[in-house]
Amino acid sequence: MGINIGGRDITNLRYADDTALLSDNLTSMKRILHRVNNASQQAGLLLNAKKTKVMHIPASKESSNVEPDIKIDRTSLENVDNFKYLGSIKTSDGTCTKDINTRIAMAKQGMVSLNNI
Repeated sequence: MGINIGGRDITNLRYADDTALLSDNLTSMKRILHRVNNASQQAGLLLNAKKTKVMHIPASKESSNVEPDIKIDRTSLENVDNFKYLGSIKTSDGTCTKDINTRIAMAKQGMVSLNNI
C-alpha cells in the first residue's frame, strides 16, 4: 500500500504536526488519506483541505502530465510540484537542486546582513 523500504511498507512520515503520506499508486493514496481522515474525525480533528497538498511523482515521463484528483470530503486537493517537509524542499523530479539553491540564497542573505555589523 505504501512505499517499500527495507522490506517494510511505509505509508507516512510524521514529526510533531507534520505528516507526509506515501503511496506507489493513486488507489492506495486515496485509501490511506481516507483512513487518516476518518481517524482524525474520530479524534475530533479535521484535515484542512486548503493546507493539504498532493505531489505526484510519475513512474515515467509519459505519465507526468496526469494530475491525480484526490479529495477530502468532496474538496479537491491542490497538486504541487514541490513542498517543504521539515525544512527541506521535496520535488516531484526527485532532485535536490531547488533545496540547495534555496539554502544557498538563505546563506547569502545571512552574509549580507552581517555587513551591517
